[in-house]
Amino acid sequence: MKKLKNNGESGITIIALVVTVIVLSILIAISFSMLKKDDGAITKSKQTKATTEQAQFLQEAQAAFISYDQQAQKNTPLEYYLNKIGDADVEQITSNLWYVKRGNLGVTISKSGRIVEGKLELWDGTASTGIGGYGTPGEPFLIRNAKDLAFMSNAIANNATYTDKQGNTRQYSYACFKQENDIVLNDISEFERWDDEGFDTSSLNEYTTSNNDFCGGYDGNNNIIYGLYINQPAGNNIGFFRAVRTSDDESIKITDSYVKNLNFENAYVKAGNYLGGIISASAHYTTISNCSVSGKITNVKEYCGGIAGWIRYTNMINCKNFATVEATGKYIGGIAGWGESTGDYKMINNCENFGQISGLNYVAGIIGRTNSWL
Repeated sequence: MKKLKNNGESGITIIALVVTVIVLSILIAISFSMLKKDDGAITKSKQTKATTEQAQFLQEAQAAFISYDQQAQKNTPLEYYLNKIGDADVEQITSNLWYVKRGNLGVTISKSGRIVEGKLELWDGTASTGIGGYGTPGEPFLIRNAKDLAFMSNAIANNATYTDKQGNTRQYSYACFKQENDIVLNDISEFERWDDEGFDTSSLNEYTTSNNDFCGGYDGNNNIIYGLYINQPAGNNIGFFRAVRTSDDESIKITDSYVKNLNFENAYVKAGNYLGGIISASAHYTTISNCSVSGKITNVKEYCGGIAGWIRYTNMINCKNFATVEATGKYIGGIAGWGESTGDYKMINNCENFGQISGLNYVAGIIGRTNSWL
């Protein structure tokens, strides 16, 4: 005959069993949580799958463009090949830009073959009410789209202020900015007609340049701005930036001024004196580097360049002009119309011109005239 356990032993056994179940449940929960965390196996598996799907999607988009580009006469439109991408929706943004989406994946592809993640938006002419960032070299204000770009321009023009991390009041014109994406200011399908007398320019959004100098820094982050349109034939000191210079006032200075890694495609800029695709004038220890312009830069007077109209004590490094530069006056150049240098600011280094340059006097592929050495 078996001997029955007393109630005390049974109670201890049940308690031990409950404790074991609780401990196992906690261990399972911890293990699952570790699998799900950012560096866990489940998260890594999902990230790997997403990365693989994204890479496959980009390859399909690239293959679609290659099929289009291999046509001798381009009789079949790019959109036809984009629609052949499996399970993808195709939306035309402008005549030369399409947004291709499949599930959570999306890219914008241009007729020139540039492919960027996400959807580019055509500017509606309005400005953002604010932008992210802190305006420092390490944490610059972020320019995500054309509305943010317009906010920046308006802020510089109006001497607008912001409060930095330390609680100090500062001006946007002394801050640092970084462009996060390609930006589409205008549909460039009829770009060749923008200069025609009969062309209706009311459909174009004109970018308003500031009357104030820019004393901060702008990093284009190797992105492109499409369709810059500025038409002010009676105006002087015209460009994407009016003038760029480093401030002498250390109490408000944030950085030595710079514009870098910025590219313009199909830019149209027209003005009187001191005109450039990117800046009208640059002075006082500024660096302009890795920038390019294509399109048409034209003035009715003097000092005109594909990148800058006039530069003084400025380092211009690795810049390229592809734009046609036309002027009726003198001091006309593919990179700059006029320039002076001093000390460590040797003015122009490793810059190239591929555009047609024309003017009255002092006309050259790189710089129209200088009273210094390059």
